[in-house]
Amino acid sequence: MDVIARAFALAALLAFPLQAGAAGQGEAADAPPAEALHFESVFDGYAPYAHQPVAPWRQSNDRVGEIGGWRTYAREAAQPEEKGAQGSTGHGEAHGHDHGAAQ
Repeated sequence: MDVIARAFALAALLAFPLQAGAAGQGEAADAPPAEALHFESVFDGYAPYAHQPVAPWRQSNDRVGEIGGWRTYAREAAQPEEKGAQGSTGHGEAHGHDHGAAQ
């Protein structure tokens, strides 16, 4: 008989969480619906790879020479970015020390 009492107590304890969960369902049904979620895929603006013809290397080198050579590219890279562009990395002359670069 002791086994039957334990089994009954165990069944009562297991049934209690089920009854508590059922009582909360009525409150959830009365609540106003949540705002609709908006999904925007990161692939919406994706442009697939487009093959570009390769120019002959002599023609490419001549074009770089016409532009001003590698120094022109280096000057463009050294110019400060416009405000609103991607954030600064925090490196450069602005922070007042170097990182052991050759002088």
